[in-house]
Formats: sequence, structure tokens, C-alpha cells
Amino acid sequence: MIAEEGGSASTTSDSRILVRHFSGGRQRQRILVIKLDHFGDFITGLPALEQLRLAFPRDHIRLVCGPWNVALARECGLVDEVRSYTYFPENAIGWNGEPIESLEQFRTAASGHYDIAIDLRVDEDTRLLLAEVDASLRCGIGARGRFPFLDIILPPEHENRVNPAANAAAGTLIAPDRFRSQMPLRAPFFHETDFSVTDQYLLDGPNISLPRGRFRITYGLRSLGVPSLLGASVQIEVTRDGTHLVAREHLKRRRHLGMAAPSLEFATENEGSHYEFRLHTGGRAPGARLRFTGVWLEQLEEGGVPGIHSRLLPSELHVGEKLALLVSLVDERTRQLYTDRMLPEQPIADPDTAAALAAIPAQARRIVVAPLSNSRLRDWPLHRYAELVRRMLAELDCRVILIGSPAQAEPIARIVRDNGGDERILDLAGKTKWSDLPAILRQADLVICNNSGVAHLSAACGARTLALYSGSHQPQEWGPRGRDAHTIMAAVPCSPCGLDELESCPNGHRCMLEITPEFVMGQVMALLKPH
Repeated sequence: MIAEEGGSASTTSDSRILVRHFSGGRQRQRILVIKLDHFGDFITGLPALEQLRLAFPRDHIRLVCGPWNVALARECGLVDEVRSYTYFPENAIGWNGEPIESLEQFRTAASGHYDIAIDLRVDEDTRLLLAEVDASLRCGIGARGRFPFLDIILPPEHENRVNPAANAAAGTLIAPDRFRSQMPLRAPFFHETDFSVTDQYLLDGPNISLPRGRFRITYGLRSLGVPSLLGASVQIEVTRDGTHLVAREHLKRRRHLGMAAPSLEFATENEGSHYEFRLHTGGRAPGARLRFTGVWLEQLEEGGVPGIHSRLLPSELHVGEKLALLVSLVDERTRQLYTDRMLPEQPIADPDTAAALAAIPAQARRIVVAPLSNSRLRDWPLHRYAELVRRMLAELDCRVILIGSPAQAEPIARIVRDNGGDERILDLAGKTKWSDLPAILRQADLVICNNSGVAHLSAACGARTLALYSGSHQPQEWGPRGRDAHTIMAAVPCSPCGLDELESCPNGHRCMLEITPEFVMGQVMALLKPH
């Protein structure tokens, strides 16, 4: 099992089942804020820090910042504790990209366990520090694939999932893995040379087709180690169809790369032509390294018609707005979402239902089971629900309450028949109005259901909810949200499929069949265990 507690993950022997716990509503918590950038960046982040303080007024907030911001951090009155750690130099000119203080010094500054750790920096260079923090929720801005350890992540504004050529007008990042590379070091998100391989083309690619128009290509290049590249030459090029040189710039006279990334503008002439972006190095630069993080492609004109540079559009988010959005996302994920005003408590109107529920012994656990949704693909098989009910009746002092619509009453009755008509099963399927459901769910010790309206209503009512999800939709996107909501899902490679009809499933409903009654019973016992 992979259990995700409030977004964090732990692993046990069964790696095929995912269990997610949605935690809404909060007690007093410990929060770590990492804000290591410079003075102006700290000022820009103050509104987001105030927003965090307002969202968590009673919680203890520790801030880790650069030493030049410590006095202001204490004077602003927005945090309870301030600690210092130097990641960047106060003046970054000539900086080689390596943290000034050691990782062990950061661990000391951020020591202890936190309910929430948040990096209030837009650039991703400090994000890996969150992996060193003992926290239930790690939160930051970045690409999900690049930082899989983050529990709450705000995607960067430029992230997209389409072919670069199809979205060139908006601007597209083409990652290093799209290029043929001769660089000695090739990591997932950057390639790097120490000039031991030189006097040749180190990069070329990605051989993409572009429409007619005018484009700008910006190279993500940065010199590390020593700031000077004197003694070496760097050349960037754009070629068409492998042979025609379209644009070129020699960077030999540049002493430092990274503060202003080099770019080339070029025009495309023929539909269907393919373009490559190349990097050539010559000579040597002792002690220097050159890092490549991809290229940024923008369309400036379409078919000869001038366009607006994407960086000049008024829709561009301000850095402070991005930080505020991240804080809002953390608040949304952790607060109690539903109030009694949304779903006011009402007594059960149907007298027969009220009488049947009143007859349940006080010591017996009330377990509500809603075994059917409006899609067979989303439903755990009824015979497995029947087996689960048998196990609960055998191992718990409980009453099982079945609910469903009038159209679902006949198939749900099979659960009663398969359990020999056990009188501890109260079959209310087809006999209960929707308006009575909130009161029934609020009385339950546990509600078991599929991906259905009952799952969301139960979580909204504050009932302990266990929802079994098929592979059609992922619970982290479509799951019930509440302070005691839990989901089970099989980790099948075909998910999420987005299908609605069971007959359309090419894999025999594998996502639901891999969830066994034994496993669900284990979750039931864990959830009903006294806390």
C-alpha cells in the first residue's frame, strides 16, 4: 500500500493500492516558511506572508531567511520565529551557483517537524531544500514531474503539455532531453560541460516543424564554477532542414552567462521546414562549467504579421501574485471547507426511516454503505460489497445501513440476500429521500461508497468517509474533500482513463478488481480504531 497522509506518502508491502486522506479543518500547527532571496524579493513576498498569517492566525510560523532580511522579518510582526540561512550571497554578481552555507546548516535552521513547509520563492533553485524538511505538507511553485516530493504545488505560469511548435506563439520551454547532447554531464533537467569536450557541436535539436512567421529562441545557458569564460568560445545557431544556417551569434566576448540569457531572432520561410537549435564550444575555460537548461521558443510574428511579445501582455502574473496564489492554495487544501450554513442540519423527515435508525443499539457502530453510483465503471462489484458487509458483521458490533436510489434498490437487495437476510443490515435503498441523507450520514461512524455524489455529500457533512475509486478519475483531482475523507484506488497504468461505460474498458475493470474485500476491511478497522 502507498498511503498518502494529507498528501505525504509512506509505503508498505502492497504497492498496488493508493490510500489518500483529505485533511480539512486544522488544530494548532507548526509552519515553516523558506524565503532565502534578496531584499527586494523579500519586500515583494510580504503580502503573501501576511496572507499566510491571516489564514493561520493561531499557528506557530518559523521563517528561515537570508541574514540581511532578519531584522525586517522580526519587525514586520508576521511570524513567531526567525532563523538565518545563507543560500545566495547578498550580492549575486559573480556568484558560482553553489549555496554559500552548507546543507547541514540549513537542516539546523529548519530543524523539527512541521505540519506545513512552504518555499515562498518563484524561481525553482531553492525548491530542493524542501526535501530536507520533516513536514507533513511540502508546498512550492514548480513542475510536478521535477519535484515529486511536493504535496501542494502551484504549476509555473509557462508550463504546458502540448507540442512546442503548436504553442510557439505563447512561448514554450523545450527541455534538454529533446536535444542530442555531447555534454559530459546529462541530468534529467540540465546538461553540463566542463570544456573537457570542446571544439565541436555539443547540442543540436529538436528538429521541429514551425509555421511561417518570426521567432525568438532564448538559450538557457549559465556559467558555473568561475564567472569568466575567457579562453573559450560559445556559439549558438539556428539551422533549417539540417543544412541551411538561419541565425548565429558568437558569445566569445561574454565574460559571464546566466544574468542575461543569449537569444536569436529568425524568420521561417516555408511551411514544413524543420529547425534545429545548436550549441558549439571551442577552446577551454579552466575551472568553469557551462550548464544548459533548455531553450525558450516564442513566436513574435505570425505569417509576417507583427504580434505582441508574450512578456508584454497584461495577463502576465506578478511574482507577488504567484506567491499569494500559492498561499491561497495551501489555505484551501488545509482549511475546513464546508460550513453548517451550506448544509444545515435537519431532522429526518421520513418517520419509518427515523424509527428504524432510532432502534439501533447505542453501542453499535453505524456503517452506511452506498454501493452504487451512476456508472458501472465506477462501482466496486456488488458481490465484493456483500463480502465486506459479511466481514464487518463478523468482526464488529455494528449495524450496516444500505442506501441508494429507487432504481438501485433491487440490485442493492442482493447484499442482504447474500448475507442470509441478517437483521443487522438495514436496507434503506429506495426508501430515503435525498433531503434526509445529510442527517443519516452525520449519524454514521463510517460511510463506504464509490466515486459518487454520496461521497462528496458525506465528506461535506463531516462524516468519516471511505470512497473506493476506479481508474476513470483520480481522487486527488475528483475525490471528496473533508476533514475525515479517505479514498482507495488501485495503481493501474491505464488510469486515469476518463471512461464512463464499463463496456468500454479494455482491461476488464482491473482498477476495481485489484481492490479486495480484505484490503478494504483493513482500512475500515483502522478508521474505526479509537483515536
